Amino acid sequence: MSTATSERVVNPYDAYNYPSLSFVLTHIGRLAAIGRIFGMETPDPAKARVLELGCGTGINLLAMAQLFPNAEFIGVDYAETQISIGLDAAASSGIANARFIHADFRELGADLGEFDYIIAHGIYSWISDEIKEVLLRLTKKQLSPNGLAYVSYNTLPGWKMRGALRDMMLMHTGNFEDTADKVTQAKALIEFLASASNQESPYGKFLKSELDILQNCDDAYIMHEFLEADNDAFYFMDFHRQASESGLFYLGDAEPSTMMMADIPDEAQNAFAQLKGNLAATEQYLDFLRNRTFRCSLLCHPGLPIQRDIKSDRVMGLQISSQVRLKQAYGENQSLVLELTGGGDVTVHDTLTALIYQQIALSGTISTEQLIEALAEPMRESKIEKEKDELYAFVGQALLRGYFTRIVDFYVVEHALPAGDPEKPKVLPLAYWQAANKLRISNRTMSMRKVDFIVEKLIQQCDGTRTQKEICEWILEGVGRDEFKLAENNEPVANPERRAQLVLKLYQSAIHKLKQHRLLVP
Repeated sequence: MSTATSERVVNPYDAYNYPSLSFVLTHIGRLAAIGRIFGMETPDPAKARVLELGCGTGINLLAMAQLFPNAEFIGVDYAETQISIGLDAAASSGIANARFIHADFRELGADLGEFDYIIAHGIYSWISDEIKEVLLRLTKKQLSPNGLAYVSYNTLPGWKMRGALRDMMLMHTGNFEDTADKVTQAKALIEFLASASNQESPYGKFLKSELDILQNCDDAYIMHEFLEADNDAFYFMDFHRQASESGLFYLGDAEPSTMMMADIPDEAQNAFAQLKGNLAATEQYLDFLRNRTFRCSLLCHPGLPIQRDIKSDRVMGLQISSQVRLKQAYGENQSLVLELTGGGDVTVHDTLTALIYQQIALSGTISTEQLIEALAEPMRESKIEKEKDELYAFVGQALLRGYFTRIVDFYVVEHALPAGDPEKPKVLPLAYWQAANKLRISNRTMSMRKVDFIVEKLIQQCDGTRTQKEICEWILEGVGRDEFKLAENNEPVANPERRAQLVLKLYQSAIHKLKQHRLLVP
C-alpha cells in the first residue's frame, strides 16, 4: 500500500492472503445504532453506500452486502490476489450488489461518490504515515454528511509488549526467505521463550498468554501482524490528533462498553470527573488503566448534534441482539444466570430485569416493541404492574445497562432480506461459498461460525427451493453412495424405515444448528 503505482513491487498480501473473515464490529446496522444512541440521524443501512478500504479478500464486505441487497458496497485493496478471491466469492454466492477495485488509495478519485459508511479494519496501523494521511483525507472527502467511518488500529500502551515480541520475531526470522518458514520460526521462538522463562513471573505469564493466542491464529495473521515491514501502534491521543487534522470528529468507540467505567474503582472515577468535557483525555487515560492493545474508533463530520448524555428512549425502535446464553432460567426460588459470550456469568435478581434479559436470551434477536409485548404475560404472572411510560423507561434503562455490560447489542436493522419460506430453508448466500471452501461461515451479525461436516454438506441444499422431504431424500441418496454414514451401536443401519427415521433426525438437528448460528434467512 505504501508503494507508488510506478514503483510497484511484490505485495506481501499477494504472496500470503489475509484470512477470509467478517467482523461483528463493522456491521453497518450496528454502527448505525451506535450513531443513533449518540443522537445522530445515521443513514438507513438498507439503502446505504458502503466503502471498505483495505477490504482484503472481500469477505467482510460480502457478509454485509448479502444482508442488505438494496445497498451498494465497494471494496478497495492493493493486493490483486485478494481482490480475485472476493470476485470469485461474490460470483459463486450470487451477491450482485458488491464490487471490488484493485488500486492504491492514492489512485482513488471523487468519481467514487459519497459513502454513508466507510470501513478501514485492520489496515491503519499497517500502512505508511503517508498512506494514513491519504486514508483519512479520503474518508473526510467521501463521507456523506451524516455518515460514519470506522477505523481500527493497534494501540499503546498495550501493544508495547506485543511490539517487543514482533521485534524478536523479525530478528529471529531475518535470515529466512520463505514466508512459511518465517511463520514457523516465529511461532517456534515464542514457544521456546514461553517454555524457558519463569512461568510464575509476569513476563512468563505474558509469553504463555501470547503463545496461547498465536496457537489459535491463522498463519497468515501471524505473518501480517508480526512479520510485515509496517506495523505502527500509537496512543489514542495521536490518532485523535491525526483525525482532527484531517477534519474528522471522534464520535466514540465501536465497542461502547469500553467507554464506560463500571470496572474502575469509585476513587478513580472521581479523578476522571476532573476530565469531564475532555473526551480525548478521558479515553487516553482509560487506555493507560486498561493497557489497551487495539481500538476501533468511529469518526464523523464535526458540527453534528452529538448527545453524549445517553437517554434510554434512544434504544426504542432498535433491534436487540442477545450476547449471552441462558444458563439458569428465572424462577420462584432462583435468580436468572446468563453466560457471557466472552466467558463468565451474570446473575440477575430483580424480577422485571430478569424477565427482560431472559426473553432476549430466548429470542436471540427481537425488536424493543416485540420485547415489551412479550413481557405482558410474564409480568401478569409475576404480579408486576407498571404504567406504559414507566414500563418503557424501565425497559430502556435495563437495555442500556445490558448494552454497556455486553449482555445485549443493538442494530438499527440486522438485515433487510426478504422473508424466507419456512417450508424451504434457505441459508445466507455467502454460506454456500464459505462451506464449499471449508471456511468458517458469516452469520447475520457477521460473527464467524464453525460448522460440522453434516451441516457443511446440508448448506448446499438449503437454497430456498427444496422442502424437508426433498433434502431428506438427498441425504438418503448420499447414504447409499457412502457420503454419509448411518450407524447404531457401531453397526450400519440397513432397515429402510429406520434409515428414514435417522435421516429425519439428522436433518432436524442440522436445521436447528443453522437457526442457532443465525445462518438461515428468517
